[in-house]
Amino acid sequence: VQHRMADMAIDTHGARWATYHAMWRLSEGLPAEKEVSLAKAFTDIACQRVALGAQQLHAGIGFDRDYDLQFYYRRQKAFDLRLGTTEYNLKALEAQLGL
Repeated sequence: VQHRMADMAIDTHGARWATYHAMWRLSEGLPAEKEVSLAKAFTDIACQRVALGAQQLHAGIGFDRDYDLQFYYRRQKAFDLRLGTTEYNLKALEAQLGL
């Protein structure tokens, strides 16, 4: 359980810092296409892992409609479609890196 929770914390902090870096570049007027694509793709993947991990750690109660966790899992699914899917952003990042 501790390893799963540590992985979830790493995903959360990594997504936060990738997003902060992309926002900083945008606020400074610097080119940020790569950073935005990376932040969105990483955040999507991290959010999926954290939401699924939280549901698994909470066992059956995580899927209960009376418990708020199911709301966050459904919100994550909707978030995945905003600003392009994970695959779209990974392909955009790949093109920007010239791979």
